Amino acid sequence: MADTCRLAVSRIEYSLSDEAKEESPRLPPNPYNSVDPAPPMAERDPARLKGILLDEGASLFDRYRAMFSLRNVGTEECIRALGEGTRQTDYTKIVRGNLTANSCYAQKRT
Repeated sequence: MADTCRLAVSRIEYSLSDEAKEESPRLPPNPYNSVDPAPPMAERDPARLKGILLDEGASLFDRYRAMFSLRNVGTEECIRALGEGTRQTDYTKIVRGNLTANSCYAQKRT
């Protein structure tokens, strides 16, 4: 529950930031038309996104952004990165559930 609340606060802070205003036009469209708890990143390189996703020092919000970016890109490399994320020891059950679901969505697109 605490992670969900932290994520929601981070989303609100991001939405009000100058970064969001600058970045928003560059974000790729969401092929799922879902309302996600974190927007994707403008970054599209699977290796960089995987690095952020697996970085235990990165914020939960940034890791979620990387996760949704990987899902949206949906290449085989991205699906593998999402799968690796499910093996991270520091993830809570809610994050693992999201990673598993997003890797399944991405697989359906390929």
